[in-house]
Amino acid sequence: MTRSILVLLFPLLWLGCASTTHVVNPYQYSEISELGSERHAVVIVSANGCLEEFDADSVTVEHDSTFWFDSKSAQWRSVSSTAVHRIRFIDHWLGALEGFTYSGGPGYLLLAAAAAASNVSGLEKVVLGAGAILSTAVSLFIAAPVGALIGHKTDYVFPSPLPSHESAEPYRAQGQDAIVHALAHNGALLRRAPREWKDDEKMVAAAVEQNGRALHHASPRIRGDRNTALTAVNQNGMALEYVSEELRNDALCVLVAVQSNGLALQFASAPLRDRRNIVTTAVTRDGRALAFASDTLRNDSVIVMHAVRSNGMALEFASETLRGHRNIVLAAIAQNPCARNVSVIR
Repeated sequence: MTRSILVLLFPLLWLGCASTTHVVNPYQYSEISELGSERHAVVIVSANGCLEEFDADSVTVEHDSTFWFDSKSAQWRSVSSTAVHRIRFIDHWLGALEGFTYSGGPGYLLLAAAAAASNVSGLEKVVLGAGAILSTAVSLFIAAPVGALIGHKTDYVFPSPLPSHESAEPYRAQGQDAIVHALAHNGALLRRAPREWKDDEKMVAAAVEQNGRALHHASPRIRGDRNTALTAVNQNGMALEYVSEELRNDALCVLVAVQSNGLALQFASAPLRDRRNIVTTAVTRDGRALAFASDTLRNDSVIVMHAVRSNGMALEFASETLRGHRNIVLAAIAQNPCARNVSVIR
């Protein structure tokens, strides 16, 4: 009986835990690099006609090379992108869920419930219920652990060989309109763009309208352009990090940034972190922004109240006096009970 169950079970497990495969194009590099910086991965490299696998952390994919921190040797490795066969991310939790689901676990649970609620005779109910419970146990204690061990594999396969030109290069011959169109659909292309594109207002504007943080790759002159900066911080407040020092002291630019993301306050100039309307906007958007306000405003009961109503744990960044203010502490705890741990009221 058990053997028959396993014969049926493992093909289903294989189906549930099979790899999801994506073929990488040159415009996905920044996306894969961002994913690789957040999750453990396996980098599979073609060497002398064979595939070698490396456990990797902090994977970074460039157009010309790929480098990663090798988890086993605790050192950085780097190879040409033409040698990278694939980058694989393994999700063990999803594998466990798929193992349980594809082996019929939910169905067996429903069968057990149906058996308990049915009007069949006592012996038939016992046999049906016992079979459903046994099958559920097999799914839960065999299929799910095996699925977790195998994991769900998501592969990003690199074409071989990779094109040798820069990722944005194919658009050069198609004229400025095609370039702007490409940047408007993927602002990250600006990273690999020729230098003259990074100093072109129209092209940079198209890029930052789609991805505000693409401003990081613009020329210093463009990063100091107020209109371009406003477009960037409106799309992503954290782009304030990349604007010129002068614009970090521009009240409108900073206000637009904190309206998009309160934590952008950390990149504002010191005088603007002491500006009441800007800090109020920031902490209302994200209470944690209180950490970047001036000492004076962190001791302002109205501003701190706005912050803790947004995020109770912002109480941690209030002045010691206000961490003992009864109304503020109660408001913080109402938003997040853990705020009790950072108050000075016991």
